[in-house]
Amino acid sequence: MERERAVTLEQLSKRRVSAFSKYSNGELFALLFEPAVAVGAEIAEYSDYSFYRNLSDQNAVTLMPSWQPLPSAKLDRRPLLDRDRSVDLACVRLRAHSHPALERFWALAQEMSATRLS
Repeated sequence: MERERAVTLEQLSKRRVSAFSKYSNGELFALLFEPAVAVGAEIAEYSDYSFYRNLSDQNAVTLMPSWQPLPSAKLDRRPLLDRDRSVDLACVRLRAHSHPALERFWALAQEMSATRLS
């Protein structure tokens, strides 16, 4: 799987998939990880605080949004070809914030919203 340009769910069937704890967001956990469970993947749940650290585990893969930064330069990202679910994101902004990462996120949210409305 390391040399593939993309990954299918079937390729995850015998792999360990790192995941955040389902208790932190059960609905999102189900959307992201139940398809992998259905093909036989083993889900390794971590607390929200240790999730990023465990992504560098060489024996595991994870499912994450394409816009989420990788926690290590040693990791690589490949698209999941046969995904059949998506997650809508709702954003509420009470006031402007000067942090560059938050401003980039807000700009992306506005761009995606404009694209979906047109």
